Amino acid sequence: MKLGYFVSKKIDQLTKKADSAMQCGKYLKAIAYYKKIIEILPEPKEQWEAYEWGVVSIADTYYIIEDYNKAELYFNKIINTAVNPFIFLRYGQTQYYLNKIELAKKYLEKVYELEGEEIFKQDDPCFLRLAIESSKATNKIKENDDGFENLFRLPLEYQYLEKEYMSLQYLWKPIDWDEIYNQYNLFFEKIPEELYSNSISFLCASAILESAINLGKTEVFEKWLTMIERLSQNRKDVEVVEIWKGICELYKGNKEEALKFFRLAEEKGTDRILKHFRHFGNDIYDFYLKNI
Repeated sequence: MKLGYFVSKKIDQLTKKADSAMQCGKYLKAIAYYKKIIEILPEPKEQWEAYEWGVVSIADTYYIIEDYNKAELYFNKIINTAVNPFIFLRYGQTQYYLNKIELAKKYLEKVYELEGEEIFKQDDPCFLRLAIESSKATNKIKENDDGFENLFRLPLEYQYLEKEYMSLQYLWKPIDWDEIYNQYNLFFEKIPEELYSNSISFLCASAILESAINLGKTEVFEKWLTMIERLSQNRKDVEVVEIWKGICELYKGNKEEALKFFRLAEEKGTDRILKHFRHFGNDIYDFYLKNI
């Protein structure tokens, strides 16, 4: 479901004003624009993608101006449904500054397990240290625990795949693109087609394509783009396919084609989904803003 034309247009205008205010250091003014975006969303507001990034933008801006109580207030509105690692990072950092260390550890560790060290590079090193320490403590507990979470809700006969998939996470800390490409390819071959609708297949294919992009393996781009498109048919975030297509074109040097796909992604969702995409950081978002 998409927002109506006039609401979408108004949101675009308010977003540009908010971005401009942020660039000028007028943070409270930017917050006012973000709040206006949420205000004009039809009820129930939570159903719209613009709601999450609007709330996150407000929370992040409060974080920037060190009003951590208000940052927490807004993060709490979406933290239980969030999937973006950047949100977990900021939420963990906010909890740290509010002296809620255990909660900070929980979310910083979560980011570390998902993204590795890269996402921490532009922040105070204390956050990475805290995440690593927490991760080591958790892993030590897991070594003595035979419990199995079945995060991917796999049938009993395929639950061994989750254990094997989780065992590959070490490849992201630090990132080893060659090994990621090789090991995830081997793992994907073990996934039966009946599990292609499961998110474990989509995540694995995404890791393969991302590593192929970073290794410059343009000859396999089409294969994995086709696979990701197939695997994403039942997913809500269908705009991710357009982002992947755009990134592949960008890395092949086809900027106009890349922009075309990024525009399609924006039409299906919002340009905010280009922010902090996988391990590309803000490079994709910055490219899009400079060239639209």
